[in-house]
Amino acid sequence: RGEEEGGYAVLDIASFMHKAPLSVQAEFPAARVHVMFCTLGLRHLTVTDSANHVVGIITRKDVMKAVDELH
Repeated sequence: RGEEEGGYAVLDIASFMHKAPLSVQAEFPAARVHVMFCTLGLRHLTVTDSANHVVGIITRKDVMKAVDELH
């Protein structure tokens, strides 16, 4: 258990975080994103802008829905 702060328990999540997660820029080709999900077994992929700020998350469900819509 973490310390109490403002009536809420605080949990240090630093040990659960990836220090250098995989990411793609928003302009990255969708076909290559699909390949990454399939070959690496990803569940989530961070999307960044040109300044490397997070602008979104792509999930496996998003990728599978897009593939289904193409067929």
